[in-house]
Amino acid sequence: MKINLQQPIKQINGKTLIDEQNKEVLLKSILLTLAILEKEDEVEKKLLDFDLAIKIQNSNSTLELKNEELVRIQQKAKGFLSTLVLGQVNAILEGHENPIK
Repeated sequence: MKINLQQPIKQINGKTLIDEQNKEVLLKSILLTLAILEKEDEVEKKLLDFDLAIKIQNSNSTLELKNEELVRIQQKAKGFLSTLVLGQVNAILEGHENPIK
């Protein structure tokens, strides 16, 4: 599945979420954070996460995710992201538009 990494993550009121450096929070930064997120896993999964992080970092505007990469990101997101961000990321990863306009 191809994903637009430049999609902004939004607040519930529709305004773009801004980080502590006063920059827009984009899907790319969320996915990269999830890929490198430490989780108690076997080494094999950590190495797959590392490869995914490199793939995300080296992508400019779009990213092609394999099904197993998509599932891995979604699993890690459940335990880490806030409800607001998780809902948006999950919708986008499932091929829908961001539900917050």
